[in-house]
Amino acid sequence: MPEHLIRLRGGWELLDADDANSTPSPLTLPTAWAPHPAPRRLRLVRKFGAPAADRVRLALEAVEGLRAITLNGVPLAFDATSADRLVVDLPPLGDRNVLTLDVDLAGPSTVPSPLWGRIALAIAE
Repeated sequence: MPEHLIRLRGGWELLDADDANSTPSPLTLPTAWAPHPAPRRLRLVRKFGAPAADRVRLALEAVEGLRAITLNGVPLAFDATSADRLVVDLPPLGDRNVLTLDVDLAGPSTVPSPLWGRIALAIAE
């Protein structure tokens, strides 16, 4: 069955998950993570409205290091062994929703990463 994709590129907030005083900085996906001298834990937060659809899934590609997905504070199950392409069924959405991704970046790294994070809402047509 064909799907219509609503890409979630802009509108992300990036937080350092290891720093309780971290202030959000804007992020557009996909992105190349900057070099870092040690492993890092990041939290990405994206707010969005509910599309007019009965069935919505979350499609994620190039998300190596993804450790957790939460929607409106509820953890979502996914297969962490497949970072190339994940599809996660979403529960019914509210008028306003908050998607949170927790990411662990291996380290250290001396070069930018390959592009990370092609993320979309997939709506069955």
